[in-house]
Amino acid sequence: MSVGSDKLRLLRQIPTVKFEEEMRGYSKSQVDRVLDTLAPLADEIETLQQQLHEANERADEAAHRASAIADQAIGPDQVLATQSPDGDFDQTLRNTLLLAQRTADQTIRDAEQKAEEMRRDSTAQADSIMAGARAEAKELKGEAHAQREQMLADAESERAQLLADALEHAETRKAAIEEELLSEQGIRRNELLAEISQLERSRDDLSVDVHRFEQFLEGRRESVRGALTELNAVLDDPDLLAETEVPEPAEIGLLDPDDLTALSIDSHSIGTLGSEVDAAKQQASEFAFTELEPEPEPEPEHEPEFEAEPEPEPDLMVSMEPG
Repeated sequence: MSVGSDKLRLLRQIPTVKFEEEMRGYSKSQVDRVLDTLAPLADEIETLQQQLHEANERADEAAHRASAIADQAIGPDQVLATQSPDGDFDQTLRNTLLLAQRTADQTIRDAEQKAEEMRRDSTAQADSIMAGARAEAKELKGEAHAQREQMLADAESERAQLLADALEHAETRKAAIEEELLSEQGIRRNELLAEISQLERSRDDLSVDVHRFEQFLEGRRESVRGALTELNAVLDDPDLLAETEVPEPAEIGLLDPDDLTALSIDSHSIGTLGSEVDAAKQQASEFAFTELEPEPEPEPEHEPEFEAEPEPEPDLMVSMEPG
């Protein structure tokens, strides 16, 4: 059985055939190597077919030669040349025909045997080449499969390693951020607590000054009330202006200027200071963590509200500036 020219042409075109690439397919280099080994098979098969054709032609030629020899053996000249002296022409003719037939048969058998041997050799060689190609293709397929499995295993191992590294990096980064936040929150909380303490000390100092000022102001009010009472009494009874023994004036206790502070104190400033203290406490509680909650602060003291006193007469105004 001969291989058609279309199939031979297809075999020769195998190296130029382009295949679509897919992920996790066979190795491109191994497939190209197999295709490169298949292309020369077309030339070998064509050579074997040519040899088989030549063997068949030689066999046919040998058969024709045997037939020609048989025809020549029965020719008139050969018949006359092979006549025996005793004139047994029939026997000589039969012997000649028999010899020619045997020669032709032997030549045909030799040609057929030679053709059969060449056919068997060609078939065996073609089978050997195809078997070798199949074995090599199978081996390459096995190698490609093993290589693919190894690549998949390596990819899975690399993916797992990358995932583990990413998780480790994320945990490390998370711990660093938490530590940084705790440090910043602790520093900020300590600053706020220090500021609150400073504001509370300022508030306490101001409360003391306000209390002293209230005492001084109350004393002055009492003096002014007494003077007004005496003036009203004189207006009601002018006889009180008669000369009488003037008693020695009592010593009036004045505040030492060193006891007065240079601060301008009023109820609005005290209220503003209390608001600032409350706001600082609120900000500190927002920044503190649960485990770092500060001790509960005491409730701020409510500052007394002062009623506006009527301004005294110009000649009775008391100077608060130190002498």
